[in-house]
Amino acid sequence: MLVNFGVEVEDFDIDKFNNWVSNDYKPKHGKLVTEGIFAPWCMYKEDFLAVGGHDELFAPQSKEDSDLFNRFVLNDYKVLQTWEGLVYHFTSRGSRFNKHVGGAAGKNSEEWLHTTTTNMKKFIKKWGTLVQHDEFMKPIIAPVYKKTINIINSNPQLEDALEPWSNGGKDIIIEVDGNRFNNEDFRYIQNLNNIIGFDEQLHELIMIEPTHFELGNLKITINSLETQEKKLIKNE
Repeated sequence: MLVNFGVEVEDFDIDKFNNWVSNDYKPKHGKLVTEGIFAPWCMYKEDFLAVGGHDELFAPQSKEDSDLFNRFVLNDYKVLQTWEGLVYHFTSRGSRFNKHVGGAAGKNSEEWLHTTTTNMKKFIKKWGTLVQHDEFMKPIIAPVYKKTINIINSNPQLEDALEPWSNGGKDIIIEVDGNRFNNEDFRYIQNLNNIIGFDEQLHELIMIEPTHFELGNLKITINSLETQEKKLIKNE
């Protein structure tokens, strides 16, 4: 839901906002509390510190909150949103639309364009997926595995695209043929942690011996399905 009561802080029409809240606002789903978390958010300082705060990997900005939310959910915190308490959010004024580094309302700053691209790659490298959440912004966290992607008939563009999806582990080995690789194969790689993590039959097979199979043009070997996500909860 988007309603404009001012683009910059000095333009904020608080009376119009309060009138809208009193007379027009109704959650479209009819729920007053849902599980999920999004900006603006708040938590106790001791809880923030208990998981090591923000990961400096994502400094100065972009994906640091999604990383933090994942770690809270993994640490069995319950993330809740009340639909009765409203805060007017001046979106991305300190990052994406930061006027102090060349941005403006609706205009991406060069700084943000660089950091969001770089930090998404870092997020993928750490968590094995893109940022995932349900309709109420509750994080969805796939199992994290140690994976290596081996490319034959490679090229620089393909190497750059696949680099974030390989973390150098040997538990799962993916062989890619650059001459046959296509968009469907890339989607498989993007969703591989979800595909493997929730396949009960595959988990039964790997308990017996290493498992080999093909997914599209990908050749996949699974040596172990030991997951790593619990090790990511706290920044040391």
